[in-house]
Amino acid sequence: MSIVLDAIIQARGAQIAALCRVTVTPLASQSGVAAWAEKLPLAVLVHRAGTVACYAPNGAAMTHDAVEALLPGVIGQFIAATKGSAERSGR
Repeated sequence: MSIVLDAIIQARGAQIAALCRVTVTPLASQSGVAAWAEKLPLAVLVHRAGTVACYAPNGAAMTHDAVEALLPGVIGQFIAATKGSAERSGR
């Protein structure tokens, strides 16, 4: 299991990314190999007008501390990535 910050998308003047738990389970038998995978959103991060808002998948607000508890440093990582994303989009 890994917790990852997904790619940032641009929408209506905001930059948005999901924080997700990704699980990949390999399965092997005498007849071959297969894998089972799951991707579950844990939080949605929204950067707009210099601020970052965080939401649970059900839309409830989350604190930065709650999001950081899932993946330490993720708010800073998101802010740094939004700057690069804005530069690439010409903003």
